[in-house]
Amino acid sequence: KLATFDPDLAQALGLRPRLVLNLLLALTSATAVAAFDAVGAILFIAFVVAPPAAALMLTDRLGLVIGIAALVSTGSALAGYPLAVLWDVSIGAMMAVVAGAAFGIAFVAGPRHGLIAQERARKRLRDDHDCRALAAHLWNHEATAAAEVENTPQGLVDHLRWRPRRARRVILQALDRDLIAREGNRLALTPKRRSVAEGILRPSRDAGVRCLRT
Repeated sequence: KLATFDPDLAQALGLRPRLVLNLLLALTSATAVAAFDAVGAILFIAFVVAPPAAALMLTDRLGLVIGIAALVSTGSALAGYPLAVLWDVSIGAMMAVVAGAAFGIAFVAGPRHGLIAQERARKRLRDDHDCRALAAHLWNHEATAAAEVENTPQGLVDHLRWRPRRARRVILQALDRDLIAREGNRLALTPKRRSVAEGILRPSRDAGVRCLRT
């Protein structure tokens, strides 16, 4: 592992990363030559690429990547053979298709790097940003005469340029997180969120005041 991912550290520890790398390349080359002759190019390339790629969509730990890739390869072979016999198609091609399908499932539904997980992460980040923007807006205007207009749902639409649907969604999320409270038609920060907003925004406000004074 060190020879592959951190050869400098491996050499500092007394290992020989260049020798290890050359041995790995020699083993890979021998395996490729034997596999090309035994099963053909399509199956070899598919099994070299699809199982480890699927494993990398599921975990970042090298040991688990190797184990999952081996399981995907074995499962693809065991499932691809009877399917090829059933449908009277190429055995190697069907195994490659099953391996590709396993990668497709991992690519979509992977817990960390899959499309669904990435979309959820982007949504959480977007929601957090919107809640921070809402807190900043309410804190900036809560002690001003414009609070009656600014700190309202319509004020978010007019001054933050949010669409009404987005404003409603952010307000509901902030209420669920106990970040804001309703005071009639007005929106007000809860004490906890006010202290957080002050810690974030007061330094920039004080800096602006100092710049104006100078």
